[in-house]
Amino acid sequence: MFTGLVETIGQIKSCVSFDGGRTFKIHTPEGFASKISESIAINGVCFTVTKQINTNEFEVFASPNTLSKTNFRLSRTGQFVNIERALKLSDRIGGHLVQGHIEEVGKVIAKKAKAGITMFTIKVAPEISKYIVRNGNIAVEGVSLTVIDTKNNGFEIGLVPFTLKNTTLGELHIGSLVNIETDILGKYLKNEN
Repeated sequence: MFTGLVETIGQIKSCVSFDGGRTFKIHTPEGFASKISESIAINGVCFTVTKQINTNEFEVFASPNTLSKTNFRLSRTGQFVNIERALKLSDRIGGHLVQGHIEEVGKVIAKKAKAGITMFTIKVAPEISKYIVRNGNIAVEGVSLTVIDTKNNGFEIGLVPFTLKNTTLGELHIGSLVNIETDILGKYLKNEN
């Protein structure tokens, strides 16, 4: 379980295909500790650290299923990624509860600046949009965000300069494909009947 608050930005140092999946070597800033077998969210996808190379590099394996459901099938060496370690039960939840289970890859269809905020509109499939509500939570590339509005199987988010600078969301443009996870609480409520 995660909170959607990015701890650091890492970089993909290598991508190696293996058994229909891919092994990713991730480089992090010095001192960002991860351990073998721990859960770690990379661009919102929950991975298991399979190898600790040194104090600032580790490996994860993306299964064929993970590649088919996320934008990791398009990932490349040199790409920057959002990273968050798993939540401790004693931690504050500053964002919202994020599982790291991507439901869809959405597409950025609009970007505009408004009153110091960068607004993005992201298109999703109808089966996902039913779980997205105005002023509700959503995770985009692993970042916990508030939905400003919903319309036509899409939603709008507004990013402050801090978020743009301290996550990879500052690099989004029209046409960008992003990992989407809707709020787990909304999914439970929608399925209560």
